[in-house]
Amino acid sequence: MNEPPLREWSAVLQEMLDEDPEFRNEWERSEPLYGIISDVISRRLELGLTQAQLAERMGKKQPAIARFEAGNAENPTLSFLQALADALDMQLSVRLVPKAGHAKLSQRVAEERADYSA
Repeated sequence: MNEPPLREWSAVLQEMLDEDPEFRNEWERSEPLYGIISDVISRRLELGLTQAQLAERMGKKQPAIARFEAGNAENPTLSFLQALADALDMQLSVRLVPKAGHAKLSQRVAEERADYSA
């Protein structure tokens, strides 16, 4: 049988993002958490740690790490994320920045404030 080649995940993802605004909103909303999960897994593997070993370093149980890495940890706390960072010899950095579409507006507001106060 001649089956068409599978499209790369990035192409499929981009198509879904372009065609489904609801999916795009959810993807963008959850991206920071999935970025942290990816960082944790990469670092854990780099250090040669099992989930159980990481959990032990944190004073937690292995299922807590498994749930987090699977994206099943609803709303991980900052203290949990800080404990992960400490156990992995990493630094936790949490910031709030304007969304890309709002950057120009934020800049314009800042400029107008500067003009007004001058």
